[in-house]
Amino acid sequence: SARPVLGEVVGFEDDAAAPADDPQLVVPASTAAHITTLRAVQAALPELQRRDDVAQEAAKRFDAFRRSVAFETRMEKLAAVVNADRGSDKSSSAADYDALSNTSATVPNDVCGFVVTALLWNDADVGAKAVNLLRTVGRNISADPANEKVRALRLTSAVVRDTLLPASGAVEFLLAVLGFAWARDGLALRLDPADNAAVAAYQSRWGIAQRVLDEAERGLAEKRRAENELRRQAAIAERDAEKRRIAEEQAAAKRREDA
Repeated sequence: SARPVLGEVVGFEDDAAAPADDPQLVVPASTAAHITTLRAVQAALPELQRRDDVAQEAAKRFDAFRRSVAFETRMEKLAAVVNADRGSDKSSSAADYDALSNTSATVPNDVCGFVVTALLWNDADVGAKAVNLLRTVGRNISADPANEKVRALRLTSAVVRDTLLPASGAVEFLLAVLGFAWARDGLALRLDPADNAAVAAYQSRWGIAQRVLDEAERGLAEKRRAENELRRQAAIAERDAEKRRIAEEQAAAKRREDA
């Protein structure tokens, strides 16, 4: 097929706009390919810039979240449990997140108990959603440890931002049980799929993690039943109070009529 002429490649509206000495100058195929690539890159620049802006905004929001007093308190409590188990008297600040990332094949019982308790602090529905998502994250990594996408939890994801991060015990679980660490805009599991020992260690942690989630799930289910019972009793009390109010109004009206 005929190779493109200069006017067709660089966008001349007509041949008169091309170089006067040869309006149909033939362009080498390699040059035409380069120009086409540059055009594609130029067309993609606005979208790339938008994505970069979104990522930067997510990083700022994530940093603000990490620096919040409530979250720092959570991390300080986790650091205390982890350091106590490691026999360390070091006073970890809330910024020592990487030190909380568990890359061994085991998870201490004290850490497991702390995470379960933290998850149970949530409202039953909030906790249940977080547990379900944590289970999905761990299961996906176990099934495909070489997949970087399932090992990254970015704040640009609404489900991560709204379901995982605010839930007490969720980040603690990711760090101290599954072995996640902080990334620029979220959390990520640093795992070399070619390192058989590292993969085996994760699979071992995942086995323990499932028991942690099972226990939390049972506790949250019991909490939901208790919350439902409290709501039921509150509804009954409200109905009884309404009945008493109506009866009192009727009695008062009857007294007025008799008077």
